Amino acid sequence: MHRPVRAAALLLAAVLVSGLTGCASIRSEPASAPATHTPTMPPVVTRIVPPPPTPTATPVPTLDFDIQDVLGSWMLRFTLDITGSTFVERLSYFGAARFDVSERGTISGSGYFRPTLHGGRCQTFDLTTEPLSFQIEGEVRPDGANRIAHLHLVPDRPDLSEAYRVICPDTFADVRERSGPLLWPALGAAGQLELALRLEGGYTAVLQADLAAVTTVFDGVLAGRVEIWAG
Repeated sequence: MHRPVRAAALLLAAVLVSGLTGCASIRSEPASAPATHTPTMPPVVTRIVPPPPTPTATPVPTLDFDIQDVLGSWMLRFTLDITGSTFVERLSYFGAARFDVSERGTISGSGYFRPTLHGGRCQTFDLTTEPLSFQIEGEVRPDGANRIAHLHLVPDRPDLSEAYRVICPDTFADVRERSGPLLWPALGAAGQLELALRLEGGYTAVLQADLAAVTTVFDGVLAGRVEIWAG
């Protein structure tokens, strides 16, 4: 009687052990992770750029004369008068300029002129609204022991209009008006836009031209002077 019961118990135990083992194996099996795709990075191309070449300073040309004594800034003062005109008794221009002399012997600068009318017994009106400005270009050349500044005056606006009115008391019907470029055409026709001045403080050059003989923009005689000073 006991042998069949024992056999049945052993069989039941075997079945239970087999079931528990199956459950444990099921619980212990890891879940498979989804496949991930790592993006492929494009290759990085490194370009090595060589540094730019070091600029070489341009050597100062060697002049065949000593320029040290005239280096630096210089100032000009102009006084111009046009007389003998049928338009007005005297038309004057005051001018000032400044330029620099470099170690290369080159010259650069700028300046301006302003007009003034002298009508004698007539009333005069200067209606010009802007100064007559100009640039200076040139170079230094030797002349024996002297150093000469060869200057070229370049008007900023050669077509700038000058406007004047003259009213005389003898008859107020005598009203004279003038409008248009005047100084620059007059100086150009008289060859006075090119100057040669000794680079010496206090040096004065005299300017003179018969405008009626060289131009039709204005009659009369141009006379003036230009002084140069170290500054």
